[in-house]
Amino acid sequence: MEAEGEQKAVRRLVKVRKRKILPGHSINVTRGINKENSVLKRAKTEPEPIPLCAEPTLDWGLKTKVRLVSPHSFDWAKVKRVRQESQGLAAFIQGHTDTLEPVCELRSLLHYWEHPSIPSLSLFAEDRHRLAISGPLKDNAFTDSLKEDWSTSFRSLFQLFRLGTCSHFYLCTSSLTILFVTSDPGSPQAVISPTTSGFRRALNREGVEFSIPLDTSQPVPEGPHENESDDECSSWIDSVIGAERRAVTKTTIKSSHQGQSIDSRPESTVLVPTTSLQSLFNYLLNCKTLISPTGSLAGVPPTLIAPVAFQGATLRTLKASIGSLSEQGGHGLIKKHYMDIVGPLLPHTLRQLRALLDRAQLELVVHSVESNYTSAFTRALQGTL
Repeated sequence: MEAEGEQKAVRRLVKVRKRKILPGHSINVTRGINKENSVLKRAKTEPEPIPLCAEPTLDWGLKTKVRLVSPHSFDWAKVKRVRQESQGLAAFIQGHTDTLEPVCELRSLLHYWEHPSIPSLSLFAEDRHRLAISGPLKDNAFTDSLKEDWSTSFRSLFQLFRLGTCSHFYLCTSSLTILFVTSDPGSPQAVISPTTSGFRRALNREGVEFSIPLDTSQPVPEGPHENESDDECSSWIDSVIGAERRAVTKTTIKSSHQGQSIDSRPESTVLVPTTSLQSLFNYLLNCKTLISPTGSLAGVPPTLIAPVAFQGATLRTLKASIGSLSEQGGHGLIKKHYMDIVGPLLPHTLRQLRALLDRAQLELVVHSVESNYTSAFTRALQGTL
C-alpha cells in the first residue's frame, strides 16, 4: 500500500511539472513547488538594481548668497552650546568632520581663508588722528605695506597650489576673477574671466599661452568693397609710414577689431594651461593694473580666497541666518522655513553643505546667487577636469 501511494504521488508530480505555469501564478501541490514559484514571481516583479549615478560636476562659480528653503524648521542648525561653535571651528582647521553632530558640521563649513582683510582700523588715538587727515588708503606707506604683504601671501598660496596642498583658490579684482584649479596631480591650470583685448595682449607679451574656449565667433570674410577700401588705405599708409610697415599695421588693426567684440563678456574667458602658470604668476605678481586707483578700494590689492590656510591669511566666517516666511498656496498661506548664507561660498563648501542638508533636512530647495565674473568658469573648464 505504501509503495502504491508513493507511485501515485510521483505520477501526480510529473503531471504538474509538465503543466505550463503562467507568470505570477502558483500551484498548491507541494511546499517545494510553492517555494519555487514564489522565487520566480519575485524575479519577475522586482526591478533590477540601478547603478548609482556619477558624482555631479562641480560648479566652479563663486556663490555670493545661498538661500535654503524647506517646510521643516531649521532649529537643529541653531548653536545651543558654546562647545558646538568651538568643535566646528576645530573640525574646519583639522579637516575632520566625520564624528560631528549636524550643527557642529554645519559650523565647520562656514569658514574660509582670505587675504587681505581690513575689518577695522586701529583704535589708538594717534593713529585715528593721522588717518582722519590723510585717509588710510591715501598713505603711500600704508598701500606699499599692503602690496608687500599681498605679494608674500600670493607667493605662499601659489606654492601650496603647485604642491597639491591646495586644490583651488580665487584671485578677485575689480575687473576680473582668476581661478587656479587642479583636477589631477600634475595638471593645474587657471581660468580668467572676463578679459579684454588689452589684457590678452599683455599676456602675449609676457609669454603666457592661453586659449579662449567659449569664443565661437569667426572672422568675417572680406567683400569686394572692403578690398577696394583697403587698397585705398594701403596707398595712403605707404605714403606716410612706408610699405615695409604696412602689413604689420593692417594685421594689428584687424586683430584688435575682432578681439573687441567679446571684451568683458563671458565669451572672453581665458584658459591658461599648466606650462604657462609660472609665467602667469610672475605677471600677476608685478601687475599694477590689478589694483584700482580710485574708489573705496583704491590701493587695496586683489583678494585671495582659499579653502586652506596660507601665509598672512585671515580666517573668515560666512554669515548664516535662520527665519520663516509665508507663501500663498492653493489652500491659503503656507509657512516655510529658510536659512540664508552670505559670503563667498567655495565649490567644495557648497557640495558638502548640500550633502549635510540632505541628511538633516527633508524637502529642501536651494536658491543661489552667483558672481557674474565667475559664471563662465564651469563651461570653460568642461572637458578639462
